Amino acid sequence: MADQIKLVSDLLTDQSYGIIPIHRDKANGTIKYLLIQHRRGEHWAFPKGHADPEESGLQAALRELTEETGIQGVIVDASICFDEKYLRPNGMGLKGVRYWIGDVTNTKVKMQEKEISAYRWVTARQGQKLITYDESRNILKRAAEHLENE
Repeated sequence: MADQIKLVSDLLTDQSYGIIPIHRDKANGTIKYLLIQHRRGEHWAFPKGHADPEESGLQAALRELTEETGIQGVIVDASICFDEKYLRPNGMGLKGVRYWIGDVTNTKVKMQEKEISAYRWVTARQGQKLITYDESRNILKRAAEHLENE
């Protein structure tokens, strides 16, 4: 019976992985965050996606970032991550997303138009207004607080 409950739980849970891309502007001491507008759903959030069978979550997050934005050479502190869970838009189970902060030196973005309809580099305050869902706004808030306390 416990195995059946676990199997049902696995079917209802969807897990993705993402990067919170940041750019530290040393000239004026600000941090900008890259947000993308996902073509499917038209919501604003961070780049994310599913892991391929042979990938770790962090590997999937970095691959998805590169596929969706063209950004490479990201420096990630793998010791800190941020998790969100929410009811899937179709109401069928929970979706979980694990994010890592990624320092980006080159802010040039090459959008994957099949999945992304727009992007913006924003401050944390601007991001709070632009991000579509509360769960993702909370991730931005927690990441910004972490970066302020470094």
